[in-house]
Formats: sequence, structure tokens, C-alpha cells
Amino acid sequence: MAAAALAAGRTTLPSSSLRALQRLVGNAAVTGALTAARRRPVRASRSRRVVQRYASSEHKDLGDAATSRTITLDLWTGPPNPLNQTKKVTLSYGTVNALLGDLYEGWAQLKKAPAPEVERLAALVSDEQAARAKGAPVPAETQWETATAGRRTGAVQPGGATRTYLELAEDNTAHFTPANRERYTAAHKAALAKALEAFALTGRGDAAGAKAAGDEALGMNAEADHFLEDAFAAGHLVNKSMIRLATLQFWSGGVGTVARANIQAAARSDQARIWREIEINVLPSLSGPQAFALRHVLGREVAISRVIDQVLDRLQDQPDKLANLGAKLVHDYLNTNGAVVFSEADPSAGWRTFGDNSMAKGGSAGKAVTALKNSVSNIELAANHGIATVGGKPDVDAFLKLNNPWRLAPKFAEIPAGQKREVGTAVSDPSWVQDLLRTLVFAQGITSPLYQLLVENLSLVSGIIAQEERRTATRRTAQASAVDALLRKHSKNFAAGKGPDDADVAALARALRTASPDLAISMLDRLEPEDLDDDLALAIADRHPTRAGLVALDQQLLMALSAAMSGGVTWGGEGSAIDRIKTALVIKTGEGLVAEMPAGERGAAKKILTALHAQGDARARLGADAGTLVAGTARDVYKPKDLAVAAKGQPAATVLGVIEMMIFPEERAAWLVPYAAQHSDAEMAALDPALLESLAKHLPSGQQRRRYAAALAAATKAGAVITTSADIGKGAALRDTYRYTDHPNLARRLKGQPAAVVAAAIGVAGHDRTAVAADFVRQLTDDELGKLDPALLHRLPGLIDDATQRNRAQAALTASLAGAAKRSGV
Repeated sequence: MAAAALAAGRTTLPSSSLRALQRLVGNAAVTGALTAARRRPVRASRSRRVVQRYASSEHKDLGDAATSRTITLDLWTGPPNPLNQTKKVTLSYGTVNALLGDLYEGWAQLKKAPAPEVERLAALVSDEQAARAKGAPVPAETQWETATAGRRTGAVQPGGATRTYLELAEDNTAHFTPANRERYTAAHKAALAKALEAFALTGRGDAAGAKAAGDEALGMNAEADHFLEDAFAAGHLVNKSMIRLATLQFWSGGVGTVARANIQAAARSDQARIWREIEINVLPSLSGPQAFALRHVLGREVAISRVIDQVLDRLQDQPDKLANLGAKLVHDYLNTNGAVVFSEADPSAGWRTFGDNSMAKGGSAGKAVTALKNSVSNIELAANHGIATVGGKPDVDAFLKLNNPWRLAPKFAEIPAGQKREVGTAVSDPSWVQDLLRTLVFAQGITSPLYQLLVENLSLVSGIIAQEERRTATRRTAQASAVDALLRKHSKNFAAGKGPDDADVAALARALRTASPDLAISMLDRLEPEDLDDDLALAIADRHPTRAGLVALDQQLLMALSAAMSGGVTWGGEGSAIDRIKTALVIKTGEGLVAEMPAGERGAAKKILTALHAQGDARARLGADAGTLVAGTARDVYKPKDLAVAAKGQPAATVLGVIEMMIFPEERAAWLVPYAAQHSDAEMAALDPALLESLAKHLPSGQQRRRYAAALAAATKAGAVITTSADIGKGAALRDTYRYTDHPNLARRLKGQPAAVVAAAIGVAGHDRTAVAADFVRQLTDDELGKLDPALLHRLPGLIDDATQRNRAQAALTASLAGAAKRSGV
């Protein structure tokens, strides 16, 4: 590891680490860094809450305000002790509220948890409560994750929790409308049934059994009440699955480039803060070469940009996480700004409810406690006195019609302001969601919600990266023998003890057709050093020519295929295969979200899924459509005499670069002859010997070639040594000023084209990109400009030199975003 080598005082690194660094930042940067490595101190992380939920202490506050009763659990003392070795742990009702749902999936899991884990989590809940009361930093997300990390070892008893805190947080749809109501209703009914069992036992004279059943009923209801509490959070009034679907549709329209540009711009103006967060939360989890490069090789601004790009690339390639990002933005906006809500019990008297970490604002805390008291009272009433019966059996449904605590929770909300609609699917109307997201994502500067979300979530990146690396290492170890067996069969060199650089990727793709996704991913990993992973990925993708065939593949395999082809140079059919895979990932995520919804609420969701398919079809045509437009308007321009004049007086390395970048002899001669002719004999003799040699070699036969050959001979006789080499970059830049392709009719033909086609065509317009962008805007009226896609409007001002047209595009974007804000009620 690079970091270990530096710590040991070595000035060299293992060859594998050097190769990793060279791929990451280039040879020159590595060479420079190896002589000047240094470390910076790492400071303690600031704690913050970023997961979508009430703070645990808020759940505790609500539950404890509803009842002073406690719950005693007889818990296993944990590994390596036997399961029959137990310990009694007593928790307040509010503490159990906090644990159930966010840290355990339900009451049954909590009863199977090891006592030390429960005690650590209960202590964190209390610590958070105390910190919030003092205005001090609350426990960090990493502390909650660490407290549940033992679940990854598999040392849990049957029925115990196996997912860690962060893994549970990734799948929290049950905390949102309408799922939270369904979860509460089911758990509250189950608790009532257990309470009625206690009542029956009392009637039979079994006091001990009645007490046990009553205690069990209270614990079961503590699970139910967690979701009743969630119902009062403004950010939980939405149907999360619908929000995520609407986000997929929104993000598939090219918004990723807008988000990236705005975040990178904000980071450039906030370097000190974001670098501190990266140093604390990201670098410790990176491999040695990566961390070394970011600390010592790259400049601060470039290092920050590289980290942000890696985070955004992960998001862009994982539509399920993009969907969660949209839900998080909507959730946070509502929690912070609140919403006016109305209950079923009193639909005319509204109040403003806020959300996570804002329970004390507005009037929700008291209303939530009232609902919770009713919920606990239902259980106590059923356990102590029973409920009305029908046909000799208790009628729970009839009881709840008159005594349902959910009637006190928000049922209607004014979102946006002035529009009273039912919470859940109605509030999650896709057009409202996308207008709100457009307003939030397009906001600029360090106070923008998207940038703030990135900075806050850097505290979680460490754990996510570490988790991914653990999974990768485990997978590679588990699949190593199977990978070797396949390579011995399909690579003669590997069978002979060498590297598998001759592997038959087509045969491997056939062999992997029915293999596990882990084996296919591990094979891609193994072939990466031989640069055959992209060939294998393309072969696997080609074996699934339909969208449905790709959608049926494992998500992790699809991501691995895309990553393999995206790494390095993308060529051949890889570009279209990557697009097909990305579309398949979006559709796969969308289908999963539709399946999460109740059957009666899938109509709007299916419309979005249809739109996602259409967007995928459009992306498949995008390259061809844009390419046809650009090619149909192309006009080659070459000004060799102007290039010759401009090249005179330039450094020899730049002129050598121009010569190297001219592939065809006739193109080279067209500027090189006038360039040579404009030098007097004295000027020619003063030229760099490397340039004299190149001119003597590349000039066509004739007077100028003879002149420069003679000058080279004289310089060589005088002892000149050739040391200068071509600067390809500067040479290409000078050449491209005088040899280029313009597109005089492109702007006119772009009018009326889809925004993605316009953006792609302008992007490859080359030399006159700025002129095409300006002409495109110039031909549109202000009204037509205002109707353009905001993502395209966001891009245009940065491409246009003409101040008038640039200002028109910027004004159109501002007006478009103001309209979205007005419609969404932001």
C-alpha cells in the first residue's frame, strides 16, 4: 500500500501500487509526488443526522411522553455465549419506539437481539437525547453503524437482525405514506389481539400468563407506534416509491450534467470545508494508492473534483441510488419547510407539521403524543377490560372504527400551498415532484440543497466504500477457484502458468451464461489487468440483445458490465452496449418500484414506467440523430498560409507538435512549405536543431528541403545536440485554430429537435461550437426559449460568447425555474 510505504519512510512503492497511481493521475505526477510526500492531520468528525428518519431521541421523546411504562426483555448475552445464557434489559417505551423500525425491523427481531448490542443502541439514543437538549453534536452515523456491525459476522441467533443500521436505512419505504399506515394498522391489530389474549387469560385465572401476554402486547404496539410517529413528519407524507419513480424520469432527462456542474462550482468556492470532510470521512477508507494520490499527487482543487466525480459517478451508474437521492431531497425540503396538514378526525382545523430533527416546531409534537396515548390506551383497555364482541368474538375492526389513533394523524396536506390534497400518492404527483426537484437541483452555490446533501453525506461515504470493498474481497475469494478453472479451459497461456492475455472471451461469455452473477463479476475483475474485461463485458451484453433480456440480469452484474466497458477507451459497439445497460438498470429499478405499490395505486406509476421506456428508446437514437445532423452540415476549413504565419516564432516544441499532428503529407506540405520559406538564412540557422531535423525530413522535395538539410548538416558539424521533443497538446491547439470543421447550417436544423439531440450536436460541433449555440438561441423567440428543457438552458450560457444571446438564454432559464418554483410552492 502506498500509505504504508510512506509511513515506513520508503521513497519507492510496490509496482502494483505504482501502476494504480499511474492509471489514476499519470506518470509525471507520480514521479513528482514520490519526492515530496507528506501527511496532514485528521481531525475528529462532526456529527450530523442524514438518514431519512426522525432522530432516535425524537421517537424516545414521543413514546416516553405517551406512557411511563417500561418493557423488560430477556435477551441473549451474545456471542460466544450459548443461546440459553440471557440477561434482562429494561427499556422505556420511547426507547423501544426508537429501536423498532430504524434499528430493528420489528419486535420479533428485537427479542432475538444480543443484549450488548441493544444496550449500546439504547445508550446512543440517550446520548443523542442529551446532546440535542444541550445543542451539542449528536452521535455520528458511523457510531450507529458500528453498534450494529456485529450483524455482518453472521453471529446472530435465528430470527435476529442481519442487516446493519445503514442497510436498514436504504430500505425504509415502510416509514412513508401509505406504507406507514399499513405497517401501523397491522402491528396495532396484532398487539390488540395479544392484549385480548391477556384478557382471556385473566378470566381463566392465569395471572402470570396474562401479565406475559400484556407485556408482549405492549412491545408489539411499540413497533406499531414507531410508524404512527413517522406519520406526523412532513417528509413522510409522500409516497416514497412514487417519488423515486418520478426522480428516475426527471434524472433521465440529462439533469446529471447540471447537478455535476453546480456541485463542482460550489466545491471550488468551498475548498477548505469540503477538503476537511474528505480528509476525515473519505480518505481513511480509500486504498493506499488512491489516498496517496489525492493527498500528495493531485492539487487540492483537482483532488476535490476527483472525489466528487467518483461519488457522482457511483450515483449516475446506480439508478436505485439516484431515486433515493430524489426522495431525500423532497423529504428534507418538506421536513425543513413544513406543510399545513389536516387530520381525519378534524379535517377543517389544520396545523403546520415539520419533520425529522424538527419535532418541536409547529404543533405536531402534542398531537402525536395524543395519538400515541390513544394507541397505548387501546392496548391497556383490551388487556384489562376486553372490547365489544360480535357473535361471541371480539370485533377488532368495529373497535378501531371508533378508536383508531390514526384518525389523529395527517390525512390531508396543502402541498403546494393552497391545494388541499390527500397525503401519499396525491402529494407525490410526478409533475409536482419534478418541479420541486428542478428547483432544488438547479440551485447554485454552497447553500444549494444538493451541495449541502453531498457534503453531509460524505460522512457516510467511508462506510459505503468500506462495505463495497469487503463485498468485493469476499466475492473474489469465494469465486477464485471457479475463475481459475474457467481460465485454464479457455486460456492456453493461463493453463501454462502465464497471464490470461489470450483468453477466449466469446467462449467465456457462453460458459458464464448460466453461472452466478458473482462468478461473472469476478471474471471481469480478473481480466481487467489484461485489458480483456471490456471485451468480455461486450460479449456478455451481446448475448442479451433485447431490453427485457438485460433487465432480467442481476443488477450488480449489469453495473459491472457497464463499468468494464466504460473504463479506458470506449470503442466498437461498447458505447451502444453501455447505453442499453444503463437503460436496463433504470427500467429494472422502475419495475421494482411499481411492484412495491399497492395494486390500486399503480396507474400513475405505470405511466412513468412507460415514459422511462420511451426515454430509453430516445437515448438509443440520440447518437445517430445528432451525428446525422452534424455530419449533414459539416464544412472542412483549412488555412495553411495563416497557420504558417502563426507558427513562426512559436517554440520549437509547439511547431514540432503541429508537424506530428499532421498525418497526411499533402496537408503537412501545404503549411510547412510557406512556413519554411518565410525564414531567412540567418533565422533558419538559429532554429532549434530538432526542428531543423524534422523540417529536413518532412518537407517535400525541392528548394526548401535542400535549404533545411544543409542547415541541419551545418548545425550537426558545429556540435548541436537534439534534445527538444514535440509538445503534442500545444501543437494540436495551434493546428486546430487553422484546420477545422464548421457547421454553418447546424443551428437552423437543430430548431425543434429534442433537447438531448440539441445538446449532443452542439457538444460535437467542434471549432464553432460557441457560434452554433449562439445561432441556435438567436433564431428562437423569448417564448420559444422559455419552453426549452431547463437542462439545455442551463448549458447554453456557458457555450455562448455573444453577450446578448447568452443573457437571453440565462433569462429564459431563470424564468423557467421561477415557474417550477411557483408550481411546486417552494
